[in-house]
Amino acid sequence: LVQQLGAGPLGDGEQREQTQSAHASYFAQLLAHEGPAIGAGDRGALQRIDAEFENFRQAWTHAVAHGQAELVTRSVAALVNFCEHRGRSGEALSLVRDGVEAPFVQADPTLQALLLAQRAQLEYRLDRYAEAQATAAGALLLARRRERDRATRLQALTVLATCALRTGRFAEARVLFKQVLSQGGTPLLPLERAAALDHLALAEKSLGHYDEALRL
Repeated sequence: LVQQLGAGPLGDGEQREQTQSAHASYFAQLLAHEGPAIGAGDRGALQRIDAEFENFRQAWTHAVAHGQAELVTRSVAALVNFCEHRGRSGEALSLVRDGVEAPFVQADPTLQALLLAQRAQLEYRLDRYAEAQATAAGALLLARRRERDRATRLQALTVLATCALRTGRFAEARVLFKQVLSQGGTPLLPLERAAALDHLALAEKSLGHYDEALRL
């Protein structure tokens, strides 16, 4: 009701579009700014996003509808991380899927790979393993063509590895987690490395390699 009342004086012309664009830019940048804290599970950051989530949703929808690639690129990881922390992966999947299907994303292989990797992560969280594997494989195929897409490759590989682990393909999971740990370029963050070692240890344990599992 408040949004309807506030939108009235803006009309349907240029002023309305400028206001919506400014709104989308502000909240997308705010979401990106909070991204590292959200990823770390910071309670204060999560509560700040809680209070403004419908503004963030509207900002994302506007950015996707108007082809604002920079805003989508900067904010998608924080959006997905927040929704994972809050048990809202289904909502995030719907938003990210809209982004993947947008023409400007389809025309940009780097952005397409990024959104596909995020989509695969959400599908994995929702236990849709077959979908997650197919989506992650598509992201990886696109990201392997460009050296700068290392983070996207890492996420896609991680999804493939965790899906293999969850579905009992332990030998395959073992190979994939070793690939995650051996990715060149920027070293893994401590949390990323710890998670990969933890999952690799589970794969080794399931294969009966108990000493290696303990070492990891």
